Amino acid sequence: MGPLMYRQRPAFPALIFSACVLIAGGLIAVWANRQVEEGLKDESTLILIIFSTLGLAGCGLVAAFARYQYTHLWQKKRHPDADESASIKQSRGRW
Repeated sequence: MGPLMYRQRPAFPALIFSACVLIAGGLIAVWANRQVEEGLKDESTLILIIFSTLGLAGCGLVAAFARYQYTHLWQKKRHPDADESASIKQSRGRW
């Protein structure tokens, strides 16, 4: 089995936050839709609720997966016995 592509898992509290926001936003949107159908609220309120819910849930997903490190895209493969300080010196010399 090769090395893992991603070093870290997503932040589970942020994923839970996104799921809760989607559930709560869906319930509030259903409640607001009933109010719109009865003529008590304007449709813009329903649209605001829907887009706010999607925006907050999207922010939670971005926060959940922001910890991923895509170092495999630019780093060369290292030997397990390679000296770490030598690779740091070598990378500093390139600049």
